[in-house]
Amino acid sequence: MRPQRNALFFFFMFLALFLQSSLSFSQSRSPEFIVNLFLTVYGTERMAEILPFTSRAFREDLSPEMWLERSWKTLRMLGYIRLKGVIQSVEVMGNEATVVVASRIKTKAATTKQTEIYFLRYTDQGWQLLDLKVHDEMLLDVTATEVG
Repeated sequence: MRPQRNALFFFFMFLALFLQSSLSFSQSRSPEFIVNLFLTVYGTERMAEILPFTSRAFREDLSPEMWLERSWKTLRMLGYIRLKGVIQSVEVMGNEATVVVASRIKTKAATTKQTEIYFLRYTDQGWQLLDLKVHDEMLLDVTATEVG
């Protein structure tokens, strides 16, 4: 009876440590890490990986599932491909952060060069994307579309 109790004790200790480390893992992610993850997975089959780091405001008050579905439909319709995304600066002030990214985006209509500004806030769940603003959008080329 005693060995079973010890095994049970160690199992629950392991489970508690695992759950605690999982929580601290997501909380320990930096704004730079989260934006790099967004740049890597947005518009790909891995897009769901960014969901734990998005706020309801970032998702425009949609549930994670609805935001993912709507984003996928829009991105497929546009033929969205991120060609490049390089972090230019990261500024953290208290529980808020701003990350500036130089990006190149390709769609069915054109290739653009743009500056993306990501706003993040630290919550009890760690850093979360709050908003994204696009500035200095410049067309690099326009894709000719055939007229029927």
